Amino acid sequence: MTVRSILAHVIDAAASAHVLAAAGTLAHAFDATVHGLHIREPLVMPMAGLGDVPSSVIDAWQSAIERRVVEAKTAFATQGLKGSCSVVDGDPVAAIARASRAVDLTIIAQANPEADAALAREGIADELVFRIASPLLSIPYIGLQATLGSTVAVAWNDTREAFRAVRESIPLLTKADSVTVISIDTGDAPIGGVPELLEYLKGYGVPAVAKRVVADNSGIGDTLLSTIADLGSDLVVMGAYGHSRLRELVLGGATRDLLRHMTVPVLMAH
Repeated sequence: MTVRSILAHVIDAAASAHVLAAAGTLAHAFDATVHGLHIREPLVMPMAGLGDVPSSVIDAWQSAIERRVVEAKTAFATQGLKGSCSVVDGDPVAAIARASRAVDLTIIAQANPEADAALAREGIADELVFRIASPLLSIPYIGLQATLGSTVAVAWNDTREAFRAVRESIPLLTKADSVTVISIDTGDAPIGGVPELLEYLKGYGVPAVAKRVVADNSGIGDTLLSTIADLGSDLVVMGAYGHSRLRELVLGGATRDLLRHMTVPVLMAH
């Protein structure tokens, strides 16, 4: 098992810097090809009845869209990656999901809530993880640590999604210096499958260790984030939406908490 091809969602120079840095790190580790993808979204015109939009405004919007295309291609080219950057028109989630069918890993950026341009991308990981064909690596907008995949935390809840995330991340886990399997005790029935998971990882030469943590009053998501910080992890592996998606959307859930407040890259599978 290895990573031979990587898809990197390239937005513009600022928003994609950390995505391209992560792609470069992993491409070097696996001698992989990186396929950059920039999605040129169509202009969204005001609803009928709100008046005509001046041509100058339309021209400015169009110029901004084309400027981001140039920025994306330039940002990709300056990384010196093996591969190329393509541009497609359409919806970002649909375009990335389709392109992910031919790669081993897809990398996207977490939305920056302080950047206007990022607001439209909020929730892209929430949607994408259900439609993507490859594992999904989300990079925090605050940037990367000095390493990526050296100290890995596996968020384990004994679900199909959690195991699939582990299985999809085997190429990265085999290169890690340490792997910790974290299970959060909520006071309900204990989480099973940990010994079996450790044995499975041992078969790939991954000397993982288990860490059981009792959830505090802040909830599973915050407890997990705190534990990850204490371990000094530079990558988190987790299954997306271990409960039903409806429950996650209504009650929050560890997946959404981690996606919104992540400080290290998160690799997910569903």
